[in-house]
Amino acid sequence: MDNLFLLKTCQTQKDFASLLGYSEKEFTRILFSQPIQNKYKSFKIPKKNGSRRNILAPVPDLKILQTRLSILLTHCYDELEHKRLSKSSYVQCISSHGFRKKILVEIPISKKSRTSFESKVINFGIYSNAKKHVGKNLVLNIDLKDFFQSITFSRIIGFFTKNKYFQLNFDIALLVAQIATYRPNQVQEGFLPQGSPCSPIISNLIGNILDIRLPS
Repeated sequence: MDNLFLLKTCQTQKDFASLLGYSEKEFTRILFSQPIQNKYKSFKIPKKNGSRRNILAPVPDLKILQTRLSILLTHCYDELEHKRLSKSSYVQCISSHGFRKKILVEIPISKKSRTSFESKVINFGIYSNAKKHVGKNLVLNIDLKDFFQSITFSRIIGFFTKNKYFQLNFDIALLVAQIATYRPNQVQEGFLPQGSPCSPIISNLIGNILDIRLPS
């Protein structure tokens, strides 16, 4: 059964906990037993430009929960990409190459043929991303400042409740945001931390429309 379908059928915290492989009691303990600030360790690593990048690493039990959420959302993303690519022409923009491994799709063998298909395994990574730019006169490289931090608690809820492919129950979208975000204090809104296993896939999902529109 499709992962996206299973996610969309979740209506309660118990449903969602079960989908992620937890009892409701254990799920509640991991997520709500203490303030979220206490569930991360902060440290800095050097960046290429000489500055320092702040990493917020979740404690082990939260990291496992975030990893399970990441796997679930990655499967949902791949299911959506499979449908999108299978319906499109042979020459098709892959929306994102980052934080992914591979996907198997059925695609038309040419632009002209809409009845003959072939199976194609698309491997993602630095090579697949660079290959798209071979022979091009211009390459546009954009570095979005504080990208993860710009994806806030309310923005995550808004995406998962309003996006036409997800349209999750509000309480489930709220739980996704609670698992995924770090909140430094009671005043500042939570955001995706660098160091969480589920930050890359959530940023890919929310930034997907940008990935598709930029090449066009």
